[in-house]
Amino acid sequence: SPVILGGPLEGKHVVDVAAGEEHTVAVRVEKGGKTYSEHVYACGNNLKGQLGINRCSHLQDFTLVEDISELYDQMDEVQQPLRIQKLVCGRRHCMASFGYGAFFVWGDNEVGQLGNRKRSFMESPFPKRKFEINHNVENIACGVDSAGVIVESLPPRKK
Repeated sequence: SPVILGGPLEGKHVVDVAAGEEHTVAVRVEKGGKTYSEHVYACGNNLKGQLGINRCSHLQDFTLVEDISELYDQMDEVQQPLRIQKLVCGRRHCMASFGYGAFFVWGDNEVGQLGNRKRSFMESPFPKRKFEINHNVENIACGVDSAGVIVESLPPRKK
C-alpha cells in the first residue's frame, strides 16, 4: 500500500522520482517568494555508488545528494537555478539532465553504461558538459545496464 514519505521529503513538493533495482532518487523543489531551489535525495542499496553521495554505504532514509542539489548559474548576475529536466535510473546507475543542455551520470559502470570509456563505478554525479559542440541534450534514458542521450543539433555559433 502507498505510504506518505517521512524525513526530508515529508510534506514537500517532489517533482520527479526514479528508481533502479534497489535504489530511489527524487527531486524536491522549494519555492519561496522570488527564490527557487532543487534538492536531490536518494536512498537504498549503494553497492556501486548509485546514490551519488560520495561513498558506498546503503541508506534506509532519503539523504541529500549534494553534488547536484542547489546548482546555480555562476555566469548569471542573478544566479538563476539550474533546473533538472529529467532524472532516470538503470539497475545501478543514474542520469540527470539539466535545462542548460548538459547532464550528469553516476553509479555502476561495469559494462560502460556511463559512457566515459572506463569500467569503474562513480560514487558521485559527474557532469558531462554539452554533449558535443553545437548540441544540447534533449532527453535521456537508462536501461538495465545501458544509457542513452538524445541531442538537438544547434546552428554553429557566429564568431
